[in-house]
Amino acid sequence: MAKMITQTQLDAINKFNQSQYKMEDLTASENASKALSPDAGAGAIGYNVDPNSMNGFTTPLRVESLDDQVKTLTFGPEQFVFFNQISKRPARSSVEQYVTYDRHGEIGHSMASTEGSISKITAQNFGRHTVNMKYLTTARQVTVQAGMANSIADPLQAATQDAIVSLASEIEWMSFYGDKDLHTANDTEGLEFDGLNKLIDDANVIDLHGKVLAEADLNDAAIMISKAYGYPTDAFLPMGAKSRLISSLLARQRVFQSAGAQNLTLGFNAPQFQSVAGMINLNGSNLMENYNILDENDPFAAGLKPAVTAEVESESKAGKFADEDVKAQEYRVVAVSQDSHSEAVATDPVVLTAKTDTVKLSVTIPTNYESPIEFIRVFRKSEAGLFYEIGKVSAHEAKSGVVSFIDDNSVIPGTVDAYVGQMTPDVIALYEWLPITRFALATLTAAYTWSFLWFGALALFAPRKWVHIKNIATVEVAPQR
Repeated sequence: MAKMITQTQLDAINKFNQSQYKMEDLTASENASKALSPDAGAGAIGYNVDPNSMNGFTTPLRVESLDDQVKTLTFGPEQFVFFNQISKRPARSSVEQYVTYDRHGEIGHSMASTEGSISKITAQNFGRHTVNMKYLTTARQVTVQAGMANSIADPLQAATQDAIVSLASEIEWMSFYGDKDLHTANDTEGLEFDGLNKLIDDANVIDLHGKVLAEADLNDAAIMISKAYGYPTDAFLPMGAKSRLISSLLARQRVFQSAGAQNLTLGFNAPQFQSVAGMINLNGSNLMENYNILDENDPFAAGLKPAVTAEVESESKAGKFADEDVKAQEYRVVAVSQDSHSEAVATDPVVLTAKTDTVKLSVTIPTNYESPIEFIRVFRKSEAGLFYEIGKVSAHEAKSGVVSFIDDNSVIPGTVDAYVGQMTPDVIALYEWLPITRFALATLTAAYTWSFLWFGALALFAPRKWVHIKNIATVEVAPQR
């Protein structure tokens, strides 16, 4: 039963609400509730934070409460496993050159001689190689007013930190997947430097065809490296692939429990692997494959869309698909120019009828005179519903404005890569003609405008002292961008 109020309280309510309730109206709890309820504009604090639609007199008086710490959802410099470890070598020119000692003089039966004679003259082989420096930049701008305003974080400092991390992230990704052969028809070389995916010798590629990485695969890689007279020190692989490797070992885990033990730790991590050729550090990365997964909510997509058609070709019998792939397949294509990229263009689903089928995608490159298309990226849908990059085609390969891509399942969506090799300065280094440097730009408005520059390229002096393991099973997760 509702608690009765006094006449003085009722008079205050009537004055506030401009009502005329009497004490006899409050005999029922329903009437009391009606009398005590504030109208829509009085006394309620609510959740509204839009000044243009605040009602009553209490909501506009509310003091806003904003946490003074920015909660970081994206990655930071602590995620860089390759950039933080690789040896940096100063460059002195836009083209760096180095010499390799390729092989000894002839060794074999020809060295055996008869009495009084000498064998034929032979000599060792040397090679000379070049590395072209590439130029990575990123720009930021903050108005003078934004810098003056009272903020929970300094906009200038926040923009600077973001630029440095973004640039280092691009260097790390390009060190794995960069390709200098992606360019327009009018150029002879692209804007990226070659990454390990291009630099490693073709004979040093292990294809797991979607299987989980195993100890035997790492030992195979170690043998390949040792046959090039090197020794493996590091492996770089996505964290999902490392997780599948460790999970495959759990059934063989043994527990040694001392008398009276009350607690037991399940599971384990494996920071290293002892191969037949040396200890390998297993560097799990949360960034390696992120850019290879299509961002279907990309806020930066702005370029002209290509026209795409896809068709199944059964005559070639060159396909390497699995039984579970013989069904409808979905593709996406993105056109990339120097300063923009298009939204992903979807193809109509194509249906495979046999494992030996291939899929041919024909892409009509849009004409963009201000920023010509340099290459196209092709994505295919994985079992988990994510679109993974399965290939790129340079625009200079176009015939009558059309480039073609053949999908034979050489790159399997939903799988990742690992790179195993000798991480010493005599084998691999990152040339830096200009380390990450802040560069002030001309001030033409009431805003601070600046850029960060990095000039350099990756050099793999001994391509056979690294191994590329491809199509590794992983834990598929859409990354936080």
